[in-house]
This record gives sequence, structure tokens and C-alpha cells, in this order.
Amino acid sequence: MGESDQIMVDGITVDLVDPAQCTPLPTSSDVLHRPDQAAGAASVLHPSGAVLTAVESLLPGRLSDTGLIDALQACDRLRALVDAKQSELLAELAHRDPGGEQFLREEAALALHLAPATTQDRLQCASELSGRLWDTFELLRSGYLSAVHARILATACSDLPDPVAAKVQAQVLRRAPGQTPGEFRAAVRRAVAKHDAKSQNEKHRQAAAQRHVRREQVEDGMGWLTLFAPADGIETVWTAVNAWGTKTSREDQRAADQRRADALVEICTAAICQVK
Repeated sequence: MGESDQIMVDGITVDLVDPAQCTPLPTSSDVLHRPDQAAGAASVLHPSGAVLTAVESLLPGRLSDTGLIDALQACDRLRALVDAKQSELLAELAHRDPGGEQFLREEAALALHLAPATTQDRLQCASELSGRLWDTFELLRSGYLSAVHARILATACSDLPDPVAAKVQAQVLRRAPGQTPGEFRAAVRRAVAKHDAKSQNEKHRQAAAQRHVRREQVEDGMGWLTLFAPADGIETVWTAVNAWGTKTSREDQRAADQRRADALVEICTAAICQVK
């Protein structure tokens, strides 16, 4: 939330003041004598070094249940601040070594104990957040959004044109602070489908052209069967094996996964018999 948002109450516009604008920083005395109030203040204040000092000084055993939850929330917002700073540093690194000639990317991977591919993804996300997804970065730095949320949006927007990325960001950010990563990922997926429908349809056609079935033999007389197909086709197969797998009796001791696996084999066996 910014300095103020507005809502309508009985037809009258009312300003909602950001609690961070009217909440004083907890002092060392507050932390010692009023730990719950200090935790509550830390949970709404914009993340900063001073807030970190207060939270780090809190003794968990002296907090009430409410204070404990507030302190956990404060930690989450402080983590977002650190993640934002790291993203800012990664964006600068990507800017200094765009082609990788200086091996700064490899040094970053070693320093962060990340695989090169993961580091490349982080650098790409950081570049997005420092550029056209700046509003997302601001929410991350203010503690209203997690790094997971920011990466979901940055990854989804990486191949989108600037105007489409701007529309997707504008659509999903308003509700993002109150959403779980799973909910946010679904919201981003819907926004991309809405604003980039033509591109998404083309991508689907290209992906569908790669549909296939693969089999792999493994030890103990077992094997894997992998199906890559359009989602509606996968749903049809899943519905079929679920429906077939429910045909059981009280004496049947198989687990649900076992029944589904057996059902697929039985369906295919019946199909072979019909062909013959």
C-alpha cells in the first residue's frame, strides 16, 4: 500500500493511511518492556535496518501468540527487503557483464552456491525487476511482496512485449500482496492469457506439435510411460483412469495410485482386443 489508498463509505471517499506512516520505530525500551507492541510495529513498518535491529532483539518466549505472529510477519517483510537488495545487485552485475566475458556470472554462481542455469534465471529476473517491472520491485522492497511472487511475474513476462508486460503487471499487482504463490501464479497465467492471447495460441500450437509418448525400462521389471500432450487430452486420460480405477471391491487392497496404473493397462489391453 502506498501513502494512502481510498475506499467508499456511505458514498463518501475516505483515505486509508498507510500504517507505516503513523507508526513510530520501536525503541530498545519497547523491545524490552513492550515486546508485543514492538513486534506489531515491526510488522507494519517499512523494512529497514532499524526494524531489523528491533526484531533481532525480541525474545520469542516473551511474546504473546499475537506478538509471535507479528514478529513472523516482520521477518518475512525484512527478508523481502534483503531479496530486493540482492536483486538490485544482480541487475547491476548483469549490466556490467552483459555478454559474460568478465565471468562475473560464474563468480556470482560460486558465491551464491547456485547452478549456472539458476544464476542465469536470477539475473534475468533481476533485470526485469530493475526495468519494466519496477512497480513489482518497489512492492518487494517495501515488504508487501515476496521474492517468490516477484520471480513468478518476472519469469512469466520475460518473453512478452513491453506493452503486454505492463498490462499483466498492472492487472496482477493489486491483489498480489494477499495471495499465496500458487494463487498469484494462477492470476499471472490468466493475465498473460488475456493480454497475450494471440502469442499464447501460437505457442500452444508449437508445443502441441511436439506431443509424444515415451517409454523407459528400469530395474526390477518396471518402466516409465511419459505422455506429453495438450492439457485437455491429459485431462481426458486422467479422468478415464480415475473412473476405471474406482471399479473396485471391499476386498481390493490396492492404493489409489496402484488402481490408476492398473486401470491404464487394462484400458489399453481392452483397446488391443477390440483392434484384433
